[in-house]
Amino acid sequence: MVIIGILGVLSSTLWAAVPTVKSIQPSTWWVGLNNPKLTLLISGKNLSNNQVHTSSGDVRVLTTRAADHDNYLFVDLEILPSAKPGSVKLIFTNNKKETTSASLQLLAKPTHHAAPIDNSDIIYQIFPDRIYNANPKNDNPSEILERADPLNPSGIHGGDFAGLIRLTDYFDTLGITTIELTSILATNQFVNSYERMGVTNFYAPDNRLGSMDELKKWIQKLHERQIKTILTFPLNQMGKQNPLALSPPVKQWLMPDQYAYIEPKPQPVHFDPYATAEDSLSAFATWPELDIIALNTNHPDLKSYLTQCCLWWMITTDADALKIDNSFTIAADLTQSLHATLSSEIPGFTLILDTPSPSPLIQTHEINRLTLARSARLSDYPLQHTLAHCFSNHTPPLEGLMRLYETMSWDLGYHRPVHNIVFADNHKTNRAYTNADLHLNEFLMMTDLVFTTRGIPMLLYGSEYLTDGNLMKGKADGRKDFPAFTALDSLSHSIGHGLTPEQWHAWRHIKKTIDIRRQCPALQTGKFIHFIPQNDLYVYFRTHPKQTIMVVVNNHPTEKKRLAPTLYSSQLSTIEAATDLMTGQKYVPLDNIIIAPKSVMILELNATQI
Repeated sequence: MVIIGILGVLSSTLWAAVPTVKSIQPSTWWVGLNNPKLTLLISGKNLSNNQVHTSSGDVRVLTTRAADHDNYLFVDLEILPSAKPGSVKLIFTNNKKETTSASLQLLAKPTHHAAPIDNSDIIYQIFPDRIYNANPKNDNPSEILERADPLNPSGIHGGDFAGLIRLTDYFDTLGITTIELTSILATNQFVNSYERMGVTNFYAPDNRLGSMDELKKWIQKLHERQIKTILTFPLNQMGKQNPLALSPPVKQWLMPDQYAYIEPKPQPVHFDPYATAEDSLSAFATWPELDIIALNTNHPDLKSYLTQCCLWWMITTDADALKIDNSFTIAADLTQSLHATLSSEIPGFTLILDTPSPSPLIQTHEINRLTLARSARLSDYPLQHTLAHCFSNHTPPLEGLMRLYETMSWDLGYHRPVHNIVFADNHKTNRAYTNADLHLNEFLMMTDLVFTTRGIPMLLYGSEYLTDGNLMKGKADGRKDFPAFTALDSLSHSIGHGLTPEQWHAWRHIKKTIDIRRQCPALQTGKFIHFIPQNDLYVYFRTHPKQTIMVVVNNHPTEKKRLAPTLYSSQLSTIEAATDLMTGQKYVPLDNIIIAPKSVMILELNATQI
């Protein structure tokens, strides 16, 4: 009995030591990249005592590194220029004896050339779960922890890639040139998984949205219509249900759970030159939610893992740009690594930074600290914050315009303010229609400014239908379901499915303004010149060698205003006529121009013929 017991223990010990491979990240890569180095993160069981070799002389193992946890291995590879597409066998050995094997799939050198996001674009931001549920069969996969609940504002509503595919004609008809998706990464969490911020797999889309093949099919369909795509990544955090969080390969990847139960620090602490070490660490280490862990993006292995992940997504999907959500919370070295790596491998790649702060100082610091990534685009929250208040009836008309004038003057701090992405609302803010106190004219003034000022304009899904939403009621209130059937019906230009006359007016106005923006080189790349507001009017010009546009904003709630050309003589001295681009009406002379209360007039100027 003793002998049998000893043999049983020895047998079970030997059996337990047998390594198994569960996953390889990434499981596919490419030959012919500019950087031949690749680090694999291999997970499974009993891996730490193993070495890895390959079956191919064209793929060399540089090092095999044990992780903090026995269930992981890091394998650093070099893919030689002579490597060909195909399967590469990874051979695991212990004491020179093969213990198990796995494979890495090498793909042909990518030919993808991204289309840069520039001032000719109209961006449409989409929150995928709320856009259109065209395939209810994928709402509740068996392994998902949070079940679909469309009646819960913070629940899963079922929007998916199939719905996006169905709405492609709508995006094209509206005049959109770029689609931005908020995070689509797999997020198998117990609550709020509709946000896709508590990532549980960095290498897969959430299967409630659909498959990778569906996503690729949709992006290809967009590209056929010359519509670009932006993918968003929350790189500063992961969900507690992520296997990398449940048993981390490197403990230092995760911020300690002592930071899970403290109040987030005010945003300026992230940038405060006088902050204590404790406060600074706490600002970056605080968990966003109790079930979402903050990441230590200063760690070199994590930086490499996240950089490779983003490159994998961009090449796999053929997307054009990558947006870093809450970019101020990640290490500058990671941001610059992403920019350098992806720009090197993907011609035309665009990086977008998102720091939700109304402070121009913080915004300009965010871009200026990145000496190697200053061509990145930047979400212009200071301008959004100003637009939220400057046209309100609760703000005196001239005071509101002065706030707008002063916000624009802060452009002196930006590296390239023409690359700022401008918007009246996004998925992190109140809806613009709510900020306009549900007044149509004030709302349209906001959108008119977005489409005529400097920068790259962005529209939040559903805002063209006067969707409202107040953050004081919770984040989900601003993320209401998109009126998909109304959108599909809009293609036939008829009011249906409950669309009100005001909603129809807003849709047509925004559609017209988008068309004007796309047709006017001055509104895209023209020099921006503005005058100090007076008499409740704010006037600015967009000047281009081929065209000059004058935009006149009347912020008075009840009074019409007649233009006084002599006040703007430096720009109007050679102008004899102007055409209202919204109505087609021509004005000769210019002092015949009368601007309605709470409205914006967009005028193309005609110079005196000599």
